Amino acid sequence: MPKKKRLQTNKCNFTAVKSGVSHPYNSMGIHILADFFGVECRKQLLNETRQLTEVAMEAALLGRHRILKNLSYSFKPEGATIVLLLAESHLSIHTYPEHAFTSVDLYSCGRTAKPRVTIGFLLKSFKPKSWKIIQITRGNSNTEVFEIT
Repeated sequence: MPKKKRLQTNKCNFTAVKSGVSHPYNSMGIHILADFFGVECRKQLLNETRQLTEVAMEAALLGRHRILKNLSYSFKPEGATIVLLLAESHLSIHTYPEHAFTSVDLYSCGRTAKPRVTIGFLLKSFKPKSWKIIQITRGNSNTEVFEIT
């Protein structure tokens, strides 16, 4: 049986090559998990994937994310899920209108994206009465978790 390679848990550096120019690329990313409670936005936003996708795309673009693809699904009798595949990773939104609740998952790597701007726009769009937002720094052995209020 071959010996397993031990993964290094320290910060990893990769080199991304674009147009023949080499750029150091740090593998760390920001992972934001957000729960919106008492969501008071228009009920259509929580049920119609077209409107939900538009809001998610606007939020992603404001946060300087590059959208590669999107996927959505409407549940019956209500609720929806959308996923944006980003060049920097992903944004997913799951709605539960019957509980006035929305769950958001945003993972973002790279140097240009502003994930907190994306989350801020979603907060304004969904208008929750309260929320819990957790930010996790990914990709190094000193992972930190921040709760954003």
